[in-house]
Amino acid sequence: MGSHEKLSISDEYQGLFESIGLSEYDQFLSFDRGEMVSEVRDRIVYRCDLDHANLKFYLKIYRNRGGNRPLGQLLGLKNPVTLAEMEANHLEWLRNQGFLAPKLMCWGGRMNGISELNSFLITESMEGYEPLDEWLDGNKREMGSKEYSSRKHRLINACSTLLRDLHDSGFNHPYPYLRHFMVPAKTLPAIGSPASTKEKQDESSPSHSTMGTPSGSLPPVGIIDVDGAKISRMVSPRGRSRGLAELLLSSYRSPLSQTDRLRFYSSYCRGSIDRSLAVRTLSRFKQKLRRHPNRYSWVQDTLDQISFPDRSKGSTQG
Repeated sequence: MGSHEKLSISDEYQGLFESIGLSEYDQFLSFDRGEMVSEVRDRIVYRCDLDHANLKFYLKIYRNRGGNRPLGQLLGLKNPVTLAEMEANHLEWLRNQGFLAPKLMCWGGRMNGISELNSFLITESMEGYEPLDEWLDGNKREMGSKEYSSRKHRLINACSTLLRDLHDSGFNHPYPYLRHFMVPAKTLPAIGSPASTKEKQDESSPSHSTMGTPSGSLPPVGIIDVDGAKISRMVSPRGRSRGLAELLLSSYRSPLSQTDRLRFYSSYCRGSIDRSLAVRTLSRFKQKLRRHPNRYSWVQDTLDQISFPDRSKGSTQG
């Protein structure tokens, strides 16, 4: 079937990229990428500052692609696509549905038959926002305890509402870790009338449309790293419990308390407790710890040091 490539540049940024010598596929993979901000098993992310254009953006390069993914797409009667194209499609879907997400600037993918060779994605920086886990760590040291607790609770409610809205809309993010929720970095917006975090974007301000406009008592929060998401009519109970289990797992690298975790779950369930969902979530969580004891040894170490409230004893341990 041979090798082929796709390169998609937003009309809005075509001239900008050409001005810095980026118009062909290989140029995007070889230019001075700026500062590396993240490197994990299958991807590396660079932060790039264009001072002359007063613009910051992120370049994500996908590596070590999963060998079974293209076959899985074929079995699902879908044309195999690169991770970059998948994430680009998901970001466009989120923004079209009114969710807060990074603004897509450019993406490219190269395939050999159905196998991905390489791909990349460029998104505009969400200025004024930071990952929830960074907010929790940084502000715990800088804010007074009362202010920190109040803002933390509002952010927990906002993020749990966002995750519920995503699930209710059929958007299944398989890894909604704390670092994938983008929250206001400094001050929270003024309180208005109660509303969901799902809101229509202001397309008249393209440079800042990713930041959204607060529509209610909860601060606007966004979601990132959505290449592995699946979009359908609804998210199954299994998909919901998997997402909540992954979020719970990531929370043990943060200063969140057991009460904070219960708050997140209760808010996700609209103030009540869905016991069947809780059982499935905790079962999935404990299954991961059993299957990968070395990879998640840090989770077990953290659990061993926690003094559990009576109502949650035994729920996450064992």
